[in-house]
Amino acid sequence: MNPDRRELIHKADHLWHDVISMIFFGRCIMCGLPGSDPHHWMFGRSILAFRWHLMNGVYTCRGCHGAVELDNGKRLGNILKKNYEAQWRWGEEVRIGKPEPFTTEQIAATILSLENAKDAFGKTGDLMRHAIRPVF
Repeated sequence: MNPDRRELIHKADHLWHDVISMIFFGRCIMCGLPGSDPHHWMFGRSILAFRWHLMNGVYTCRGCHGAVELDNGKRLGNILKKNYEAQWRWGEEVRIGKPEPFTTEQIAATILSLENAKDAFGKTGDLMRHAIRPVF
């Protein structure tokens, strides 16, 4: 993999982590304790087209992240369906076949979008909170 592309992916991962943490107020979606791990709930990180999509992320603590992996996200799915309807609906509506390759230019554009989201969230404290509300 191109070193520049690898750096862009690394930067996008860190930005996505920061924004997901902000959206969930730094709290685990499962137990409400301080979180540490973003989790790709619908599409895994190997699918670059959805890897950094904000609706594809939830925030978990280390223990709950492992538990989500063990039960294949069944409990998480129930929490999303009950308490985070917009995010649940997004997951139900998004269908993928064979994803198109994600170009380096698309990764760079994603980074810009994540930086803008992080900046807006930091200034207003209101990004996506209308759609995603903490339940703890």
